Amino acid sequence: MRIECRLIYLEKWRELAIRPLPQECHDEDRHMLTNDVDDLQELSKKVLDVRKEMNKNLPLHEQALDLSLVVKKSAIEGAGMGLYFMPQQQQSIIKSGSTICYYTGWRHNFNSIKSVTDKSYVLCVHSDLLVDPGPLKEVKARYINDPLNTTLENCKFEPQPEKYRCAVTATKHIYYGEELFVGYGDFYWSNQKQSGTIYHPA
Repeated sequence: MRIECRLIYLEKWRELAIRPLPQECHDEDRHMLTNDVDDLQELSKKVLDVRKEMNKNLPLHEQALDLSLVVKKSAIEGAGMGLYFMPQQQQSIIKSGSTICYYTGWRHNFNSIKSVTDKSYVLCVHSDLLVDPGPLKEVKARYINDPLNTTLENCKFEPQPEKYRCAVTATKHIYYGEELFVGYGDFYWSNQKQSGTIYHPA
């Protein structure tokens, strides 16, 4: 049984009280069908455990211009690391409209995301689909900062929910050495304990 299928019926079971048929059940879940009343605590733990197992075994994410992207200290004070366009050929540019990289990660919905302690990297892709690249340092898009200044943004998120990700797309030509900036949106900042730093370039 595919783990995604197992997760789907477990979530329906917990959220909608729709019990699967015995033949639809994974061997480790079938004993719960013998309960007269569903054990919501056990179901909730099952859902989280199965989702975690799924996330730990996701396929490698697709790359775009990742080899030309370098992680180093951001120009925004206190923002930590940032992501820069630094290809081997310094005359290279990223043309407006080009896909730079992909923002992806562990897959969540609004229920499972409650179990995530650090939500710094969580992005809502579409509807009830959220991704968290927090555990995946190889996802370079996680290092793109929000300058809180729309005139400085040079890329945007384009949802691709069918692929569980957002494409990071250039909104203007980007030249060698430039840091990538994207607007996180009101949803992100409304869920953060601290506000960001407005970037004022020297």
